[in-house]
Amino acid sequence: MKRFKKITLYIVGFFLFYLFIGYLFHWVIFPEPEVNISAFFQPGDTLYSHAEKIRLTVIKQEAGKVYCYLEAEAHAPGPPMHIHSGFDEVFKVDHGELSVMVNGKKRTLNAGEKYIIEKGPLVACLKIVPLEKLIKTNLPLISEIAFSLARLKISEADSWRITVKKRQTNLKTSEIIESIANMINWGEVNLKFPKYEIRIEIVRNLTGITVMTPDFEISMSKY
Repeated sequence: MKRFKKITLYIVGFFLFYLFIGYLFHWVIFPEPEVNISAFFQPGDTLYSHAEKIRLTVIKQEAGKVYCYLEAEAHAPGPPMHIHSGFDEVFKVDHGELSVMVNGKKRTLNAGEKYIIEKGPLVACLKIVPLEKLIKTNLPLISEIAFSLARLKISEADSWRITVKKRQTNLKTSEIIESIANMINWGEVNLKFPKYEIRIEIVRNLTGITVMTPDFEISMSKY
């Protein structure tokens, strides 16, 4: 028994010594040189991930950080769960809807909203809902744009439904649906299994509109 404890202490001691020597060489004696990002990224540069189906366009460099505009393709898997240990990650949704998972909790952002994820937590993009038009929140204008998009995509033989998601607006869901539905006098309304969904996303004074198939949203949970 004493011999076993002695061997165990030797092994633990060797392991700790190995870690100390590795740390000493890596961070003190031969530290990695600081990377000059200005030599790698310039405004206008485009980076495309074939695996994640996302495109990053460099907007600017500031204080050692690179700011990018992200575009995701339909049904893109997006980035996997990951951690940023050295910098904060900022999401600002230009068009559509973005759902991210941060430390096991889901947060959904709509067009115009911003969310800062401090360095450290485990992050993944769960869902992106593309929107075709972003306009000021105005009922007649919403109805007009929704009608024009529906006319381009929905035929007489197609079924459709209207879905409204809204935050911080006085407009009522019923009046939005009624205003749009009264203008679309073709096709068939199907609330359960429509071929197309007329989606209205309202956040304060901004409204996003798209006409898409119900499964068109980009969702990590499906992969």
